[in-house]
Amino acid sequence: MKQPFLLSRPRLQRVSRGANLHFHLNDTLYRFDALILVWYKSTMKLIIILILSFNFLACQNTPSSNINASSIVAGGKPVYLSSELYEDIKAQISDYPQKGSAAQSVDEFVLRKLQKSRTEKDCERANSEVMTNLQNFYGKPYGSLDEKQINILIPLFDQLRADAGFYIGQIKRNYNRTRPYDYLKDLAPCIPTEKSLSYPSGHSILAVLYALVLSDLFPDKSIQFKDRAEVIAQDRVLAGVHHPSDIVGGKKMGQILYDEVIKSPRYKNDIEKYKKLLIE
Repeated sequence: MKQPFLLSRPRLQRVSRGANLHFHLNDTLYRFDALILVWYKSTMKLIIILILSFNFLACQNTPSSNINASSIVAGGKPVYLSSELYEDIKAQISDYPQKGSAAQSVDEFVLRKLQKSRTEKDCERANSEVMTNLQNFYGKPYGSLDEKQINILIPLFDQLRADAGFYIGQIKRNYNRTRPYDYLKDLAPCIPTEKSLSYPSGHSILAVLYALVLSDLFPDKSIQFKDRAEVIAQDRVLAGVHHPSDIVGGKKMGQILYDEVIKSPRYKNDIEKYKKLLIE
């Protein structure tokens, strides 16, 4: 039985001129076929890599009804904050309303009322604020910063977000409050939900912190930034992902973190650098 062409290499025989020619022809075909095999294997690997990449990107771009807190970036030790502030911060934030209390009833009433009155545009705006970066919070169309200002300030605000994240997770775990949509079955959030805890609101913390830092950079726009921070914070209630009292605690913590940030010599130095970059 004749073996497959690729698996049997021709024998080296010099029987005659015709046989020699036949050998060279077979050897050439063998080498060519081997090259084709190598190309085929390489191409298949590339195709597999591309398929996996497209699948990964598709998963990243697919809206989810249950995302992790995009939100808060927590890494190593803070740059503009001391890493020993946890107890001080916790001492300054009041506990959230307990189930069955009058304050908790108010939280639930407001959530249901806003769910009935919110518009499609309200939810569209709230959805644009899910990711807690400078562009989404204070860039256009809802904020006042232009593209050039955003690009200059991204490193500063990414670091502020990381610094705040160092404490946000710790404080949330301390209070361990459930998200409203996890127990209010008639509540239907109009933006993606999150797996993180509810109190205090991380978005509110960052909205206030960002607004106060932006006010250091653009003092004449301070009121605009603070008004925008209020919208971002209240949109979390409107969208059905936070209690009103989560917002109160979040805004309080945002102010606490800012008051600590401005004590940092590095922060003061960096703010002056960024002011110069913004006017160049």
